[in-house]
Amino acid sequence: MYKSIIISLLISSTLLISCSEQTPTATQTETIVKTSNVTIPPVPTEPTIEMWIVELSVAELAKMRDFYSEVVWLDILGSTADTVYLWEGNRILISLREELNYTRPPQWEAWLYHLAITHTSRKTLAARVRTILTKTPELYQWSSDHTATEAFYFADPEGNWLEFYYDKPRTEWQYQDGKPVMWSTYIDTLAYIKRYADMPVSEGTTSMWHVHLKVGSIDEAVKFYRDILLFEVMSKESTALFVSRDGYHHHLGLNTWESLGSKKRTANTYGLRSYELKYTEALYEKIRRNLDTAKIPYTESDSTLRVDDPWWNTIKIRQF
Repeated sequence: MYKSIIISLLISSTLLISCSEQTPTATQTETIVKTSNVTIPPVPTEPTIEMWIVELSVAELAKMRDFYSEVVWLDILGSTADTVYLWEGNRILISLREELNYTRPPQWEAWLYHLAITHTSRKTLAARVRTILTKTPELYQWSSDHTATEAFYFADPEGNWLEFYYDKPRTEWQYQDGKPVMWSTYIDTLAYIKRYADMPVSEGTTSMWHVHLKVGSIDEAVKFYRDILLFEVMSKESTALFVSRDGYHHHLGLNTWESLGSKKRTANTYGLRSYELKYTEALYEKIRRNLDTAKIPYTESDSTLRVDDPWWNTIKIRQF
């Protein structure tokens, strides 16, 4: 259910938003215990992984295209009769594929929880949040300072959740046992926009940087994403798992908050179609050997592995 939002524009360009925002419940927040600062673990000179294109199956291509291009500010790289490619910063972030006869998946099913686009500038993030609130206030969900990030959550017109966030410098993160820890505190959206949206600084860039999924089992998620796809566990709780590489707080979030015990996704449903990961050549080859050893079915063409996780979320794995 969307939060109640009342918007009024003053004579000045300042956007005022009066909203009834609630902090998500403990089972709905990416939260672990706060600890004191320790020495920051070294970051690899070259990344070993990157999150790339997220593909969504949609019911109304024109409506979704307009939202992502006119409200979210992503550029249209190209399109066909049934597909639109959206990009920013010289890389495709999202592709939309229209499917006329798909169905909406049940809420309790394993599925997309949210996709997340990071911003290198608070100015760019605040300006984007202001535009979305101005044009589509009913799609606003909540905001949260996660210690390592400052995040704002929305839904798109077909109910796919989106997170737009700013990664704080790693010197400002909190660590425990050499791993970043995160918890949630409220961000005043009005104050954030007022402080950063019109700062006289250069614009930043954006990237698709993590995806959060609903899954049926945390232990099964560990076996697949850690043991097969070579992620490192950053945080594991009974209902949530956060994994990454290169010391990042998380490239993937996985939770059972609504989907505990869920089996394979229903075929031909709207929402997440696939997401893409890029690895180094050495890791790509090791993942392929892991898939063979575990006898997990996959296909390979054009130097791309295509595999489903235990809940039929499709992953495309490429090399840098």
